[in-house]
Amino acid sequence: HDVTIPHRPSSDQQPKYETFSVFRLTRAAFARAHRRGISAQHIIEFLTLKAHSSAAVAVPTSVQDQLWMWQETCERAEWSSTDDPVVLLTFADQETLRRVVGLG
Repeated sequence: HDVTIPHRPSSDQQPKYETFSVFRLTRAAFARAHRRGISAQHIIEFLTLKAHSSAAVAVPTSVQDQLWMWQETCERAEWSSTDDPVVLLTFADQETLRRVVGLG
């Protein structure tokens, strides 16, 4: 989202306005983007493009690191394209597993 913020002009200057882009990054939003094929690298490149020219660092290392960690998490899990519930069960032994699942 773009936000316009006025600068405080000195007494001999006209007011100047700069537009800042503000982005909120969340794990859930990243996961949605990742399912659509958007990678951490894509987001970092986008944020770098949007960075103000006077910024010493376009995207802080901590933000980049978090994006890469979220990507690793997304790649470890398989995302279902449906909203069907998923249940994770653990069993004390193989025999109990076979009985519950109906394999034996």
